Amino acid sequence: MKKKTIIYSLLLGVLLTQAACKEDNTTNVAASTENKETAQVTSAAVEVFSNDKKLKLQVEDFTFQDKLSDEAFLKTNPVPGVDNKDIVLLQQTNDGSLLYAVKNDKVKSLTTEQLEQKLKANTDFKEISVTAPTEAQKDISFKYQYAFTDSQNSKTYNESCIGLKEGYLVCATSDKDFILLDRLVNTAQLVKQ
Repeated sequence: MKKKTIIYSLLLGVLLTQAACKEDNTTNVAASTENKETAQVTSAAVEVFSNDKKLKLQVEDFTFQDKLSDEAFLKTNPVPGVDNKDIVLLQQTNDGSLLYAVKNDKVKSLTTEQLEQKLKANTDFKEISVTAPTEAQKDISFKYQYAFTDSQNSKTYNESCIGLKEGYLVCATSDKDFILLDRLVNTAQLVKQ
């Protein structure tokens, strides 16, 4: 996945948590992936925790590289309008997918109607789907997914996200299909204290 595309996807998710999509997708944010962190390798389930230990994802058959603890990555790739302390999880999987979570209280009040309106306002997004949670999904405020094409390599990427009622936005971005991305984000759960 192109470095700019990864950061572009992260930026889009964060902007949505602020309930203010920006149409300027020319922000020059170059991802530095040369500095690889030690990854967790498993053939069974891996638990990945947010840095505040309040959010956990349990995913099978993936290797993760922690980009949140990569100071060089964070220093050279600031997310405009977002303090790095709001990004509580940033992992890259062995297949190139990006998994991230942002803690932002605005997620609590964002409705599915507002979210759908903001996503549809961006003409770069295709295959937009916004859904309300089912009765069984008590911790979830909304789910959404969309596809976009990278202008640099004409490759199509998908993003799948869920908003948790406690103010977390959890997203996965990749050139893989939505089923894989949903598999990553749908395991997100709040850690019971």
